[in-house]
Amino acid sequence: MCSIIGSFSKQKFKELVKLNQSRGSFSYSFLQFDTTAMSVKSLEQNFGEFPLEIVDKAEEGMFFFGHCQAPTGGLINDPNRIHPVQNKNEFLFHNGIIKQKDVTRLREEHSTIEGWDTKLMLLEIQKRGLIETLNTIDGSFACAYKNNNSIFIFRSQAGTLFVDAALNISSTKFDGAERINHDTIFELNLLTTSINICGKFKSKSSPYFY
Repeated sequence: MCSIIGSFSKQKFKELVKLNQSRGSFSYSFLQFDTTAMSVKSLEQNFGEFPLEIVDKAEEGMFFFGHCQAPTGGLINDPNRIHPVQNKNEFLFHNGIIKQKDVTRLREEHSTIEGWDTKLMLLEIQKRGLIETLNTIDGSFACAYKNNNSIFIFRSQAGTLFVDAALNISSTKFDGAERINHDTIFELNLLTTSINICGKFKSKSSPYFY
């Protein structure tokens, strides 16, 4: 398991980090996102448990994303595999697993030896588009994805992700939050603090067979 966390509030963010502690502590990341420039302001990543003191030092007025990792494909002590994966002003936080047959397929399609499923997923999104990628990737996932202009959250049928009216995001349910609908792409408007459906896809994942 891994966890994806998001919030405008430092205090709420720390509460959600604590709530999700059981989902993994192999590595962590803390991303400050500038909602006006729609760009990453700063990113801190390392191995081990999430250090809450870095949140207290964060800049006000940002939207905060976090990720704590418990790699399902083996504990690989590689800093290049700490979320999010970034490429061409886009980033992807991923909680879940892509089936090995699809990892092999994506490696062949992209002519790469890359074995990290999250990076392969982002490469596929950038090549084929979000909906076509989600329709064809076989696995269980919940993600936060930024392209050049927008931030999206989505989950497959077997994925888990919760959000509330203030756009607090968590992989573990918390008071006032609802699990987002599966097979649905939601766009987050961080300027108006709103969330809107902007697309649909069809999960290929089978929750019980990996």
